[in-house]
Amino acid sequence: MYKNRKLAAVIPCYNEETQIKNVIDTMPE
Repeated sequence: MYKNRKLAAVIPCYNEETQIKNVIDTMPE
């Protein structure tokens, strides 16, 4: 939850296996 709201993110990515950790680490909790 982000500010008492649900948040969904769709992140298109080429070679996502190399980038997914960075994406998850930089998303707000």
